[in-house]
Amino acid sequence: MDAPPQPSGPGAPGAPRPEGGGRGGTLRRKAFIGVLWASLEKWSVRLSTLVGFVLLGRLLQPEEFGVVALAMVFITLLTVVADAGFSTYLIQARSVDRRTTSTAFYISLGLGALLAGALVAVSRPLAAAFDAPALAQVLPAVSVAVLVAGASSVPVALLSRELRFRDLALRQVAATVTSVVVAVVLAFAGAGVWALVAQHVVRSVVACAVLWARTDFRPAWAFDRVEARRMTRFGVSALLVQLGQQTRDQGESLLVGAVTGTTSLGHWTVARRFVGVVVDLFSSVVNVVAQPVFAKVRDDRRQLARALGSTSALGALLLAPVLVALALLSDVVVPAVFGSQWRLAASIAAVLALRSLVLSLSEFHRSALLAAGRPGAELAVTVVQLAGQVTIILLVGGGDLVALAWWLTGWMALSWPLRAAVVRKLLGVGWGAYAETGRVLVATAVAGGLVLALARWWDPGTWGTVGIGALGALVYALLVLLLCRRSVADVVTSLKSLRRRRPPAAAPAP
Repeated sequence: MDAPPQPSGPGAPGAPRPEGGGRGGTLRRKAFIGVLWASLEKWSVRLSTLVGFVLLGRLLQPEEFGVVALAMVFITLLTVVADAGFSTYLIQARSVDRRTTSTAFYISLGLGALLAGALVAVSRPLAAAFDAPALAQVLPAVSVAVLVAGASSVPVALLSRELRFRDLALRQVAATVTSVVVAVVLAFAGAGVWALVAQHVVRSVVACAVLWARTDFRPAWAFDRVEARRMTRFGVSALLVQLGQQTRDQGESLLVGAVTGTTSLGHWTVARRFVGVVVDLFSSVVNVVAQPVFAKVRDDRRQLARALGSTSALGALLLAPVLVALALLSDVVVPAVFGSQWRLAASIAAVLALRSLVLSLSEFHRSALLAAGRPGAELAVTVVQLAGQVTIILLVGGGDLVALAWWLTGWMALSWPLRAAVVRKLLGVGWGAYAETGRVLVATAVAGGLVLALARWWDPGTWGTVGIGALGALVYALLVLLLCRRSVADVVTSLKSLRRRRPPAAAPAP
């Protein structure tokens, strides 16, 4: 269902200021600062997570990772339900007041409490259904994360709406560092699976505490039934979109675990998490900022097309060379980092790295459709994508996990043009908007192909491998400078804008 009509125009509440004007600086400057803070968050969070992940991977067994991964499937899905799609509504709405935000908060908090209680009630039947006895104790412990999510969704949405990514970054850094320290200490003490449980619980609780300390939002004793119905109408579609996305991601683990067992799920989970670290560090930082920025320019199709093309190209510029390098080196890197027991995970990660590249580029389409108030269209595409994914896992999942990864990667590659076609029809973003992204991918393919060819034709040894990698990086950099001048210019312009003094409040827009 699409967003309700709201007043528009330069005088409308919450309407975006013209680029270059306004006390807060230009939209481009705000977006770039948001990317920098999101980058700081991701790098800090993922660096600490990676250190903990490596230590936990050496101290714990694949089956213990598999049990917690199974529990987190339910936690992640219920967290999305607790949000009820209201955060998406608050980000894309042109104006909101305290009565609206308070109404959204009370509904989300109530849903979080209800869903946490329901999860505790069904923990034993779920443990029996998946033949994982430990799940009966793990699920009640981690269910607190659902309640915490209900209390956090509205403040997070408001900070994102205002592009206050500094506060969001500080929240995540504090929560992640604390949770990793607790988990590693417990793992060394022999806590086993409970070290992973503690990591998830501590992270959610600390993140919520820091969030409420950093935000100005405090709910009023008010509940607007009319606004609740309006948010619910929009939120149902947005919720279904988010559920579809999480079902695609978490349901994959659920089906792999059901078809192959918890040990195979442990390998699959480690492979996905290893690749996910790279994605978070080099691409999702752009996507975090994309949706609120798209929402501010959604009434100008030309600006929206440029914004979508630029963010997609920047995401590819950051992520493509890293994921291709990971695909080429995972068979060496994963066992060296986590131990020889994870060799199967290394082979899976090599393929999932390529899938994650396509998936990351598709996420920009999702952000654009949600920002433009088109959750229904995104839902339809997600359902098609999910149906193909489930079919592939059921047909192929009982065999080779590496083959399954290749099938899922192929399906993801086929689904990207579908998303682009929907965005073109509804938002007027033509195929030319992705020209810069295509040039980035060409540069990556040429550099990656050169590295692969040299490695196959010549046994380079350790230093020879380093030299080949350096040559590939140099070729990629030269091709980007030659083919992707607009993206390079955008980054340079944004960096220069950080040095400029912001205009005074009364300064007219140029």
